[in-house]
Amino acid sequence: MTAKQKLKGMFAGRTDVISPLMAFIADNHAARLAKLWPAPHEGFFCLPTARRHAAAILCDIAETQHIPDARKRSMIEFDRDADIAREIVGDKAAGFMKLLGKLGETLWTREDYAGLLSLVGDPHASRVLRHMSEIRPDQFAPMLALRPILRETHILAHVGNKVAAQDLDRAFTLALRMRGERAAPRIAERWNSARTRERLFEMASEDLAPDVFRPPEPAPDLPPPFGRMTTRKMLHALALEFQNCLRDFTDDVARGRMAVYVWRDSTPAAVALIWDAAGWRLAEAEAPDNEELDEATLRRIVEPLAQNGVRTGAALGAITGRLDQHRRGDEHINPVGDSFVDQLALGDLWT
Repeated sequence: MTAKQKLKGMFAGRTDVISPLMAFIADNHAARLAKLWPAPHEGFFCLPTARRHAAAILCDIAETQHIPDARKRSMIEFDRDADIAREIVGDKAAGFMKLLGKLGETLWTREDYAGLLSLVGDPHASRVLRHMSEIRPDQFAPMLALRPILRETHILAHVGNKVAAQDLDRAFTLALRMRGERAAPRIAERWNSARTRERLFEMASEDLAPDVFRPPEPAPDLPPPFGRMTTRKMLHALALEFQNCLRDFTDDVARGRMAVYVWRDSTPAAVALIWDAAGWRLAEAEAPDNEELDEATLRRIVEPLAQNGVRTGAALGAITGRLDQHRRGDEHINPVGDSFVDQLALGDLWT
């Protein structure tokens, strides 16, 4: 018996042993898969690519945790592709195993599989994925950042990356706010007609320009604990109390472009709304001395604002500026953070 055969015999059947090859291919899934295919994992390595990915998903997703390990192994090794797919994605099984065959030899992370599964069944994404010869996580990240109606061939071809897709999706949100939800199919179809990246982002910017110019609407009448500053004396007194620069915006408030409120709760806050072509937006909310508010307080402030038609997020001018950067092909465009506070984009009082 050779040394290699002796070594193989020592570890055969051991579920606590993970070979270097299994660790490389399966990464975070290796320990779970080693329980189904003990060292030296030959049964797993002999599987087609699609079935290896299916095995990783079966071991990971909550919907299949009731299935015994022995049944999972026999399912992956002997069941028909259609039956395996049905176990994972239910009635969305058509073409699923063929899709898994495009994912490459190395298994994906749990998060990447979850992202892929969220796209299964979406006709827009499925149409694009079906025509891809290989699929990698960075390729479908832009799809996840776009709502289904924007997951069209030309849009995805030109959008390029996740940050650009996120900005395009934000632009779509504002375009619908300005033009109404019924405009969604028309705008999506128009953007998908773009033949270049430059034209796609030009179209998005064009749809953020109002067709009819209009003055600011009356500021919202917010319920307690909000109190609105309606005179110069009130505004300047609040600026003095909070030790901030609100008095510098007296003219903006007087012209109706800005509305300032005080939030008299356990943590007091000065709240500023700005008007632009997409309506009233929360531009700033801070405690005295320009101290930042905690997330819980911000959530309590945002809820009644949303109920009164006030939006949150980046200013219209900031979004069109980012669209222009994407149009020019700028390489270094900072992503917007995913947290609730980051998404509010507070502090932008000038755009």
